[in-house]
Amino acid sequence: MNTCVRTCLLLLALHTLAAAARRKERKNVLFIVADDLRTSLGCYGDSVAKSPNIDQLASKSQVFFNAYAQQAVCAPSRTSMLTSRRPDTTRLYDFKSYWRVHSGNYTTMPQHFKSAGYFTMSVGKVFHPGIASNHTDDYPYSWSIPAYHPASFRFEKEK
Repeated sequence: MNTCVRTCLLLLALHTLAAAARRKERKNVLFIVADDLRTSLGCYGDSVAKSPNIDQLASKSQVFFNAYAQQAVCAPSRTSMLTSRRPDTTRLYDFKSYWRVHSGNYTTMPQHFKSAGYFTMSVGKVFHPGIASNHTDDYPYSWSIPAYHPASFRFEKEK
């Protein structure tokens, strides 16, 4: 083969590899955290619960069947889950301290994704609100935009 043909084949191969690399997209990640929910959902086998939307999502997702609370109250348990540190490491057992100041400037799960180039956002209660998350839900460290808390109290007394 002459040099021109070899060069064209090499360029074609490089172009094909570059196009394949551009098409390879990373997957989206949806992380749902809930306290006081237990496993009262259809996807966990509860025949009384009517949860068709979350059941449909679960049918296409990774569902964890062995989940445990690290602490009996949500702020330390959520901090533990999001930092991968046990409450005896964070030394948090209540709602009165911001964990980054009290126990260490740990990287959170959403912060890790954000630093890897993902767009991260929080809807609802991910970190415990108030002083336990520095009154910012750990924005801007963990989130690309400030956390969104939809109004839900108006539905509290609804059937």
